[in-house]
Amino acid sequence: MLRNRQLHIKVFVVYTLILITLTLLVAIPINWFVKESLKQTLDQEARSTLENISTQLDAFYNEYNQITKYFYLNQDHEGYTPIEYFDILKSSPSDAIYIKTHNALMNSLALNSEVYENITRISLLTDNFLLLSSKNNSSNPFKQSNYVEAAREKAGDVYVKYNSDPWNQDNEDPVMIFTRQLRISNHEIGFLEVQFNGFPLHNLSLMNGGTIAIYNEDGSRVLYQSDKKGVNGQKEFLREMIDTRKSKGSKTSNGQVQYYIRSNHSNFHLLYSVKEEQFYASLSHFNFLMAVAILFLIFLTAGAFFITAKKLTFPLRNLKNVIDNISLEEEPSKIENQHHLNEIDALNRSFQLMNKRLQNSLEKIVQFHTSEIQLKFKLLQAQINPHFIFNMLGVVTILAKRGKNKEVEEISRKLADFLRYTTSSDNTNQTYLIEEIKFTETYLALMKTRYIDRLTFTIDIPRSMESILIPKMMIQPIVENCLTHGFTNNKVLNINIKGVKCEKSWEIVIQDNGPGFKVRSLEKLHNQIGEYNSDSHKHYDLSIGGMGILSTYIRLNLFYSNNMIFDFGNMTQGGAFVAIGGSNESNFVLNKDEELENSSKR
Repeated sequence: MLRNRQLHIKVFVVYTLILITLTLLVAIPINWFVKESLKQTLDQEARSTLENISTQLDAFYNEYNQITKYFYLNQDHEGYTPIEYFDILKSSPSDAIYIKTHNALMNSLALNSEVYENITRISLLTDNFLLLSSKNNSSNPFKQSNYVEAAREKAGDVYVKYNSDPWNQDNEDPVMIFTRQLRISNHEIGFLEVQFNGFPLHNLSLMNGGTIAIYNEDGSRVLYQSDKKGVNGQKEFLREMIDTRKSKGSKTSNGQVQYYIRSNHSNFHLLYSVKEEQFYASLSHFNFLMAVAILFLIFLTAGAFFITAKKLTFPLRNLKNVIDNISLEEEPSKIENQHHLNEIDALNRSFQLMNKRLQNSLEKIVQFHTSEIQLKFKLLQAQINPHFIFNMLGVVTILAKRGKNKEVEEISRKLADFLRYTTSSDNTNQTYLIEEIKFTETYLALMKTRYIDRLTFTIDIPRSMESILIPKMMIQPIVENCLTHGFTNNKVLNINIKGVKCEKSWEIVIQDNGPGFKVRSLEKLHNQIGEYNSDSHKHYDLSIGGMGILSTYIRLNLFYSNNMIFDFGNMTQGGAFVAIGGSNESNFVLNKDEELENSSKR
């Protein structure tokens, strides 16, 4: 999609995609973290609301039990408890006793009303009317209670109801009413009713759409419900919690998020239900705002990227124009640096250096071709050792006198092959390694006809190396040096040529068991190679005889440059070695001029 687009468009698209990816990589975890934190906050808020209600109900329940214990156990100075006074008062005593018992009971009611601040009324009831109460401001103080029978059925346990004050029709404020049957020796005395302030429930701060429901001990009766319509699935969830005897729990079903808590002391069952969409409304709002913020950030940053990419790639477009009009003979123009960027200055310097390196490379190529031509002439004129030809002709003469025509024929053929390779008039200055090895093997075979048993040689070249291109006359001159300097004290000279190819390079090692390099010769060769490396433009005589090592190094360096392998020296067990090689990836062609000429002819 971006293949034929301009660079600043590609940079803009790539950077924008990277920005979007990084933004998503950052935003998704943040969104997940905030979502989980918000859910935990909402969850904690719902649970905290239930726990506060549970704590308040337990406080009411415990206070009611404390008041009950007071009526049963607290004796005055005459040894009577409030419940005994209550029993006496019911039996229609004389006026004096009535006044005494009435005052004692009213004092008990007043005292407990003052001790517990959440109490709005404490009352003593008989079967059908209000007998005594800590408050008596009703327009109908003796209104018949309709829940006395329900309290009697509890047989001493607490009966709870959430309602307005039944003994005061003028007051509609909600109260939590706790009622219990008072008994002495299975004899009913009456009922103790305590009303607690119901505003904490009535004024609960709930989530939008949230409802609170309070059920009695067995879950059969609703004591309080903030939403009179009820919630779908609430009773099923309550029954599930009661059956599993869990004290806490939560569940999401039927579009409702429900929480459950059972109070510790009063054993009331509390349910908090919120519509799921309302519960996560703030989260949805956060997700929307975050998405808007991310899109705004992406568009803003993408626009900045586009402008920046266009400015940054302007020097590259300018560089293209400079390259299109460059000439290696002239100093290249500098790239315009409008924004004074250090990178553009560095690019300018690198461009100037590249141009100089290109000029140097061209000079090396010209020098290489000149050296090859010089080598070819020297090979034709003087480099084929006359003694070598003379010796080979002498060998042929001797064999001919002995009537060994087959050997004469073989030597003549090999000598012809040798001369054909060295005097070839084709325009190529390079050859395949297999051809160079065959030429060297022919040379060694010819020399063996002269030295016979005094010369042995082995050649081990892997087939994978046969197609490697190398400069012509690269190996034979080194072998010739071995023969020239290797024979001493009638010792058999052994020459070993071995090739090794690795993943990234190849190498050929030529070894002999002769006396090796003299120390002075090694120093001279190292100095000459050092001089060449410091000044490659200096002219060197590339003759084979006497300077075969330096000639091989220079030609190999021109062919492979920094990717070449070249080493020489003496071996610890005796003898000398020369190692040459190069990179497998080098594909340098030496006869560029010839190829261009041939292509133009075609």
